[in-house]
Amino acid sequence: MAVAVRLRLNPKEVACKQIMTGITELERLMIDCPSMDLVACRACEEKIIEQAQILLKSEWKRVRRGELIFSVTKWIGCIVILAGLALLVRAAFQASSH
Repeated sequence: MAVAVRLRLNPKEVACKQIMTGITELERLMIDCPSMDLVACRACEEKIIEQAQILLKSEWKRVRRGELIFSVTKWIGCIVILAGLALLVRAAFQASSH
């Protein structure tokens, strides 16, 4: 499972690096079975969860906001449609006044 999580994380991002470090630490604690410290494992697990929640919140904000190219395209499209409607209304008024 740890491998699947690592494959989805970007090793260049600080938040992802912190999560990967936490996973490595938890694995190290769990491999040392004879002297496995459950309190240390739980603390490490809580740290990973906290870091993951921060990462997920920032990703959710990015997704909600939209990718930059999508946002720019959306606003340009809205402006073009509004300008087209304004020109259409203007042309209709000019045609009716002649």
